Amino acid sequence: MNIRGFFNLVRMDIKDVDAAKYSDYDISMAYNQVMSDAYNTLSTTTGDVLTQSKDLPVINGSATLPDDFLSIMRVVGNGSDLSPSRDAMNSNRTGCYYIVGQNMFSNHDAVSILYTSTFSPITPADLDKDFPLPGYFIVTMKKYIVYCLLNQDTSKLSTDVYKVAANAGLCNLEAAPAFRV
Repeated sequence: MNIRGFFNLVRMDIKDVDAAKYSDYDISMAYNQVMSDAYNTLSTTTGDVLTQSKDLPVINGSATLPDDFLSIMRVVGNGSDLSPSRDAMNSNRTGCYYIVGQNMFSNHDAVSILYTSTFSPITPADLDKDFPLPGYFIVTMKKYIVYCLLNQDTSKLSTDVYKVAANAGLCNLEAAPAFRV
């Protein structure tokens, strides 16, 4: 599902399918607020919901990390794992890499990285991009975006995101039992 389709679901819930009350900008701002909070919550779990992979060309010993880069999980160069180096001088050794800001230094021609991503805010121009989270988060995210638009309490967002992640087996949390005896 793309973000435009997700916005249409939100509009159906708030009974504004003709965009008379809320513009795409209004929904984008609520979306950015809720998704940012959800990403912050998900970044504390041990699941792989926010895990991304990317191949990076290394030009003159440097590669630019993706804009949504949060933390590195694995780096592979020439088919073998690379180790983090504690200083820039050692990044020229075979099998090492070094990160400074948005740059990775390595003596390989290309590297493949597995990393944890962060949320990138959207604008109304980004509506044709894919919804960034798995489908089982759609209902929860929609609920809190509607709450945000209607100025209702969104304080339980983190708890609900944890529940969805736990029920999907994406973190160390145990799913809450459906009933108690």
